[in-house]
Amino acid sequence: MRTRKRNHCAADLDHARNRVLRRSDWRFLLSAPYPDVSVVYAGVELAAAVRAVSQRVVDGSREQPPDAGCDLAVGERPDAATLRTMWSALRPGGACYTEWTTRLGPGPARIRQRLTAAGFADVVCYSPRPSPARESSQVWLPLGAASARRWHMSQSHGGLRHHLTRMARRIGWSVANWLPVAVPISVLARKPARSGDLTAQLDAPKGDFQRELRRALAAQRPPGARDGREEPWVLLTPGTHVLNKIVLLAIAPNGTVDFVVKVPRTVASDRAVMREATVLEAVHAILGDVSGIPRVLCAGLCAGIAIVAETALSGVPVSQLARHGDCRALGMQSVTWQAKLVHGRASSADGSWWRRLVEPILTFVEGPLAALADPDSIRATKAALVGLRPLPIACEQRDFSPWNVLVTPEGDLAVLDWESGEPHGLPALDLIYFLTYLAACRDGAPTIERVRHVHRSTLDPTTASGTITAECLRRYAELVGMDLSSLWPLRLMCWLVHARSEFGRLEQVLGRRPDSSALRDSLFVALWQQELDMAAGATA
Repeated sequence: MRTRKRNHCAADLDHARNRVLRRSDWRFLLSAPYPDVSVVYAGVELAAAVRAVSQRVVDGSREQPPDAGCDLAVGERPDAATLRTMWSALRPGGACYTEWTTRLGPGPARIRQRLTAAGFADVVCYSPRPSPARESSQVWLPLGAASARRWHMSQSHGGLRHHLTRMARRIGWSVANWLPVAVPISVLARKPARSGDLTAQLDAPKGDFQRELRRALAAQRPPGARDGREEPWVLLTPGTHVLNKIVLLAIAPNGTVDFVVKVPRTVASDRAVMREATVLEAVHAILGDVSGIPRVLCAGLCAGIAIVAETALSGVPVSQLARHGDCRALGMQSVTWQAKLVHGRASSADGSWWRRLVEPILTFVEGPLAALADPDSIRATKAALVGLRPLPIACEQRDFSPWNVLVTPEGDLAVLDWESGEPHGLPALDLIYFLTYLAACRDGAPTIERVRHVHRSTLDPTTASGTITAECLRRYAELVGMDLSSLWPLRLMCWLVHARSEFGRLEQVLGRRPDSSALRDSLFVALWQQELDMAAGATA
């Protein structure tokens, strides 16, 4: 019982850590995202977030900070005296972050005046949405940046609702930029460096992340790149897990995205970010110039932090279109796009595809999954996987979901987030995943139980979702020259691949191998079991 309880908390631990780290995602707008010494004049939650990313934190309300010895000063609604103390505590070039959350408090223009009067420079006001005090923010918009305003205006889609949303955003932006009613406002600033100061020239011991990033991008000369005096980044902080990435958008003057920079939220995510660069380069080397797949502009370390910069993709996520769109047309379009990723066929004489792609899944089935599932399910799964014959080889994206697939302004598909990809993978897995979640988006399934219900409907050819799914998979099999009998074991493989990936993520979060009971509430395990149950019921 103790073991089960301990592992049941793995997801809760991930959620708790994610909440703390997400509270400090603004740090990737700083020169030193991981400061050595920080001083804090803030509440418990923000102080905990700063503590999670700093080597040392000084509570300014209880102890005297070292004079000119801090890399970062953080405050919530600081008064003039506190701002002067924060300025004195910072080393030349050090960063200041403040939050202002009172609805009738000072607006951005007044806040800029206060920080400037205290001696700070390069003051930039951001609007984090939603409020970090209530829940994890998803986007940080620089107030006063015309390019960011134009980008923000373009992010709603669809008829009357689209126009009303744009109007509300335009009004809200104008109000937020000038009047004291915006909730919240987050402000970044810098203590100016003294001319000729050696410490200031060296900046932080770990280097200047922002300056090195700008230089790396300028050296690559990506299309539309500017000369280093760009308007502030738009910061995206998506995902619900500790290991999710940070995304920086460089916005062109007309409001379009020049390029995208992905950064790991934690050191444990470094490998995933760098792997995305490796996968994308391999996919383009294999397939040539396939539209809808981002290209790597540069990848490497900036001030010790892994980054990958990519060309930007634009469009409306399929997840937004599915509710009121033609899901059959979207499904068939994904079939055609996925068929283009097939680039060979495994031979009977070459078993390398089996060792790379199937054997690790069998090991997972016989190990963590076998300790959790009933023996009949394990036997049926092993028999299905062992019975797989050589298949077409395809570039797998492995997160081919409606929220990662865009419909571009030209009506084509574009696909984001390739960090989990497998350039020499198996066919149909991405399509099975996509069609299931396409039906879930159409249904508006908000809960795990609803997703399970929708998944059951995709397995039933008498339902609308089942009809679309069956037709799309048949067409895909025709296009790539695959026997229809391979689809059922591949359906099992689809959910097992994601369950195994989820198990690996929990291992990273816990810092140790979790017990099998950590998978007890896994949606992917539930969908795998549902595939088996539906197949058994059909043959009974």
